[in-house]
Amino acid sequence: MLPLAARRWRTLRSEGSAAWPSIVIANSGSTSDIGTAVSLVATGQAHSVLYAGVDRLGDATSAVIAQRQPSQVLLAGDTRTLRPIIEFWIGQLAPDATVERISGRDGASRQAAAARRASGTEPSTLAIVNASSMSAVGTAVSLVATGQAHSVLYAGVDRLGDAAAAVVAQRRPAHVLLVGGPLLLHPAIEDEIGEIAPASIVTRVAGGDATSTQADATRRLRASGISVFVIANGWMPGEIGIAASFASAHDDMAMLYSYKHTMGAAALSIVRRIQPDGIVLIGQPDSLSYRVHREARRLLPGARVQRIAGATLGVTAAQAAQQALVDLAPLQRRRNRGTSPVEESGGF
Repeated sequence: MLPLAARRWRTLRSEGSAAWPSIVIANSGSTSDIGTAVSLVATGQAHSVLYAGVDRLGDATSAVIAQRQPSQVLLAGDTRTLRPIIEFWIGQLAPDATVERISGRDGASRQAAAARRASGTEPSTLAIVNASSMSAVGTAVSLVATGQAHSVLYAGVDRLGDAAAAVVAQRRPAHVLLVGGPLLLHPAIEDEIGEIAPASIVTRVAGGDATSTQADATRRLRASGISVFVIANGWMPGEIGIAASFASAHDDMAMLYSYKHTMGAAALSIVRRIQPDGIVLIGQPDSLSYRVHREARRLLPGARVQRIAGATLGVTAAQAAQQALVDLAPLQRRRNRGTSPVEESGGF
């Protein structure tokens, strides 16, 4: 039997709901595929990320697809993480949608394919990250979303790997950002980049831990362009993916990482300096406790503090996606301007 959302889609469609041009679906248990999905949002190829299981969309994801009737659905993952039955369910929910799979023999190959799709022009900056760390992947994606890089590539600990090396050789970027410390990306990778693209300037974006690394990436931005911070626990991959997608869908938002019970010194210093109009917390209190909510209230007494959290990761992702659609309006992607966030507020 079809999910409830599939049986209701004709009714929902007749209500005149606005349609997304594109969404991307990833398996919530695959960090590399979540990163690829979010990078597609950051580069303007999709509007939001939704989560699925190996062989089922889940009620929350099904409901979003049924209601919003996207014209395109991208699948970030091979048939081991998103089986062909997923394509069947999408066809039942949104018959007019085209379904395209970002394929490759492994996560690095799929991410390289996503990077090649990102732009018809030669990018000047590539962000390279070890996909074993979702916090680092989220930081790399945020660099793309805020106009500091054009595409993300995955590498191993001590070598680029064939997929990433091929893109570096093809693009010959002016700058390469290595996201993460030497335990994630060994200095040997810098030498490898130097051999492939000798003119590239290699810079490392790294801090003492996930929160300080993300803060370092955010610190580079023009403060006047940030109206809202989206905050996730820096050690929760699923929530990081949702936060990165939600922030990427808004021109006036940036992402920060937090510990479970406090934002931490690095994030707090940025929030104090920028004084945003709002804070969006991603995830249930077991990933970001009420202490973080109260901390935000004390720090920004006049700001709006919101939490996006569902009973499961799939529900949380669906809630964030629905709000992103409400907030959207036509976006002019920062990647096309090559600048940091503008001062106009989204619909937050």
